[in-house]
Amino acid sequence: MPRRNRQVVSQRSSFALPSGVFVIPTLRLLSIVAILTILTACTDLGEPPVTFDITNATGTVLEAYPSFYVIQCDCPLQISAGTFYPTNLPDAFRKNGLRVRFSGQIASSPGLDYLYLPVRLTFIERLQF
Repeated sequence: MPRRNRQVVSQRSSFALPSGVFVIPTLRLLSIVAILTILTACTDLGEPPVTFDITNATGTVLEAYPSFYVIQCDCPLQISAGTFYPTNLPDAFRKNGLRVRFSGQIASSPGLDYLYLPVRLTFIERLQF
């Protein structure tokens, strides 16, 4: 029986990296980028929130977006145009055009721009005409 020559064919893995690609420096660079991203996301603006009270203000509850209510204050304050987002508005007051008297605490961060200043209501009542 004749002897057959066997050829060994080198098969290159489909996952092999092309020559010149260094895995370790690439992973190290990705790790550094990930760490820097996390660190910059965790930093604050460096300025504490400004908190002040608003008392016995009158205004109108408006539905700015579906199921999103704001209170348009009758007299604009120095800090805003007078539109507030009540973070704890009771369901009974979620009516477009409802006139109210309210008090609350406003907290805003100087580095952030607000479309509506958030206010935590401490008192709210329906005005009678």
